[in-house]
Amino acid sequence: MSESLIHTEIEGKSLDVHLTRRAIKNLESNSQPVYVRMELYFSCFVKKMVKFSDSDPGFSASTTIDNNLHVSFRPVQSKSCNIHDLEGDNSPTLIDLPVLKRNAIVPRHLFLDCKNGKWKGDFTWNIH
Repeated sequence: MSESLIHTEIEGKSLDVHLTRRAIKNLESNSQPVYVRMELYFSCFVKKMVKFSDSDPGFSASTTIDNNLHVSFRPVQSKSCNIHDLEGDNSPTLIDLPVLKRNAIVPRHLFLDCKNGKWKGDFTWNIH
């Protein structure tokens, strides 16, 4: 269960960011910003992925939640399908997926936690 809830907008849609106490503590003690990218990955299957970095990945516009937290959403596809490519450094080259009704797939809820200095995240369209 979340300890903090931040209401914001991403791509003109409402987004609720749910933060655990550990996530809040890490954000408050971290001198560098955290960029969270929600990816909806289309290939031979559909997969949700949440990626974290300490610099702006530059793929899509980020929404600033506060000085230390920035969030973006990117539907992507790969040029080929190999499920093993999703792990480690074997990530396939991703390209932006042209989506006609992008508003329909923008997430509504982002869940963030940080345990032992490692970020974890998930996103949904409805509360789970």
